[in-house]
Amino acid sequence: MRVPFRRLLMVGGGAVVLATAGFAYMASNTVPASSAGEASAVVTGYTVSGITYSAEQGWGQPAPDYSVSTVKFIITSDATTAPGNGQPAQIEAAILVSGTWQNLDACTSSSGAWQINGSGQGWQGEVCNVAGGAVLVESITGLDVEANQ
Repeated sequence: MRVPFRRLLMVGGGAVVLATAGFAYMASNTVPASSAGEASAVVTGYTVSGITYSAEQGWGQPAPDYSVSTVKFIITSDATTAPGNGQPAQIEAAILVSGTWQNLDACTSSSGAWQINGSGQGWQGEVCNVAGGAVLVESITGLDVEANQ
């Protein structure tokens, strides 16, 4: 079966119009500048350091197994100027447990209010509880922290 050239031209022209409209729509999306980042490598916006896990024997595990019930860390902003030297509006965390990401309960400050260090960067200590109790220490293989303004 032979397709008439005019019909082929109409289909091809329609595809070009849709592609151009899609590009124009994407080009019009703008967002305000902010500090944000998520990755397993270095990202700009925040640095996570001082990671500690509350390893305790017990929590329903037979000895000598240790369980983790909380995760603690320090989050530091790369920002050294206002507003708030990069103070995040929200901080969330998850741990990788036996290959599955498990969200931690709401993180709370362990250092009080957002602090400003000698370099002008904002920072805060955080404590996040393991959702549903505790998990075995050896089953945790990763930590993901998300912060946004």
